[in-house]
Amino acid sequence: MSQNGVQEYINSGNENLGKDNFDQAIVDFTKALELNPNNADVYYYRGLAHYGIGVMRNDASAIERAMGDYNQALKLNPDYFLPVAAHILVTMNLTKLSKT
Repeated sequence: MSQNGVQEYINSGNENLGKDNFDQAIVDFTKALELNPNNADVYYYRGLAHYGIGVMRNDASAIERAMGDYNQALKLNPDYFLPVAAHILVTMNLTKLSKT
């Protein structure tokens, strides 16, 4: 599939993410990554979807998958600020949850 196909999956994933359709967003972002596994943005976006599931369903494993995606985004682009900020936010939230 062409780069346009990758972008179509990214666009669809972002649309689903914006509608809190996290499961479908993950499917879309995963398809984009299958076609272009070196896209740090897509790992970040998929991490957001995993985190959304984790919060909505109180699912710690989804939050762990979000952290994995944020880490992969940083491996691909160490200067990418958004995954760093998301990683910090998730860590702060997990710390709060563990104290309650």
